[in-house]
Amino acid sequence: MIGERYRLIRRLGEGGFGQVWKAHDSALGVNVAIKQVRLDDSLPDETRVELLTRAGREARNAARLRDHPHIVTVYDVVEVDDTPWIVMQLVDGHSLAEELEEHGPLTVDRAADVAGGVLRALEAAHRAGVVHRDVKPANVMLAKSGEVLLADFGIAVGHTDPRLTATALVIGSPGYIAPERLQGAQNDGRADLFSLGATLYKAVEGVLPFPTDNPIAALTEPLPTPANADRLTTLITGLLEKDPTRRPTVAEALAMLDAAPDLPEPPSKKVTKNPVPHKPVTITNSTRELVEAYEKIPWGDRTVNVSCAGIFIGGIATDFVLNHYYAAFNGPAWVVTPFLLWISVFFLLGCYVVASSWLKALYTRSDVVTINHHGITFTHRPKLSQLRSFTVRWETLEGISVDKGCVVAWFNKTFEPTAEWQTANSVKPHQGGGFDIYTLADSPSAVDPKRLRDGLQKFAGARYGNPKRVPNR
Repeated sequence: MIGERYRLIRRLGEGGFGQVWKAHDSALGVNVAIKQVRLDDSLPDETRVELLTRAGREARNAARLRDHPHIVTVYDVVEVDDTPWIVMQLVDGHSLAEELEEHGPLTVDRAADVAGGVLRALEAAHRAGVVHRDVKPANVMLAKSGEVLLADFGIAVGHTDPRLTATALVIGSPGYIAPERLQGAQNDGRADLFSLGATLYKAVEGVLPFPTDNPIAALTEPLPTPANADRLTTLITGLLEKDPTRRPTVAEALAMLDAAPDLPEPPSKKVTKNPVPHKPVTITNSTRELVEAYEKIPWGDRTVNVSCAGIFIGGIATDFVLNHYYAAFNGPAWVVTPFLLWISVFFLLGCYVVASSWLKALYTRSDVVTINHHGITFTHRPKLSQLRSFTVRWETLEGISVDKGCVVAWFNKTFEPTAEWQTANSVKPHQGGGFDIYTLADSPSAVDPKRLRDGLQKFAGARYGNPKRVPNR
């Protein structure tokens, strides 16, 4: 029992300067994470006192950030035998370091999500005057709900790694420490941004930008250009600038992240099986296409319209001849024959068909399908008051194709759609496997099948087609 309130349940992890436990808060009846700050016993007493004091002070500073959605909340600091225990939010998930160790590098899209979450956490921290000083994959938490949270704000007060000198009080982890801090410069938020750049480099490349066996590599060695960062290349290389004055600010980094363009393949790099197209494709129907679609409906067939017009013109000509015949025998000057009346009815019916096609086209909200390197987004408005939109990302799929008037998707086992998701987006199991995620022939608002097929073939790459029919898939 820590502080007569927190009962330790089991150890979650151990680092160079502490242990993290799952604990139960007996006062509130909830589970928390609690970290014991532990220092090397070989440190001089004066240094130990200084580091422990700093740990308690900065943990309390981190508690001011408890309301931020991208920061692991610090609830309490309890001192036991002059050792601070930091009570924190228990995250249902795992760290970025564990993710990289188990599954390898992240996709560029997932790395962008991580960058956005950490940048927003640093923005709030720096505004509050709190510098993290140890941004690294082990301190980036990935919750099962999809949230990205930054942990250990101001708690990483020392490191017992033998490559670092304890008396110099170099705070951080090898490979992630900014060059200016290696030179003894005062810590500020720009050093956190360098550490984030190293974290993102590790996330997409699988290795650190500078070797950890050389503690000053970040000072002396050039930055290797990332090979897999794609649209994040400019952001990562900017964050890893050796001169802190040339690094982007948090606000500038967020703007770079939001506006990150798709980069073309470098000339020296081999083209992969799934090259990234430069521009997304948006497929929808023009007014003319919608009119033509409505005219293909049986009661609005173009042949019917032409026939009505032909009968009307023939009726006018016939009536003109009959009136001249009546006039030749001193009959009425003008006679509207019953035949002309019937012909007029046919003509008005044809006008209604044509006009209704145009009016329906004008007021129909055509479906919109957007395809890019992230995935494919379907937006459908069955009625003016309704709107349904959902996105299927490429990494969730084993295959996708167009079959029998439907777009059929085969999902990875870990991304099988739930019943609720299928109902909400009108997705149904496809006969023969997969799921019908879009119907091409249910209404004139459906997009052009050929353009959709071409877009899928261009962007889905090796995923286009039925995976059961493709060998070695």
